[in-house]
Amino acid sequence: MTRLDLFKKYHDMACHNLLCYSANYLMEKPKEGYKKEWNEARQEVEILEELIREQTQE
Repeated sequence: MTRLDLFKKYHDMACHNLLCYSANYLMEKPKEGYKKEWNEARQEVEILEELIREQTQE
């Protein structure tokens, strides 16, 4: 397993979490009462996407 594989695995899990906390499939806004969890999951997705981009540029 490479770093990129691991980042992709965690990105998939973070996207799943974001979807679970989202009010719709577009993942644009949180479900009622899940704003904190939604924000955390969204930040994880963004960070992991950045790490994946960096890893693929090397």
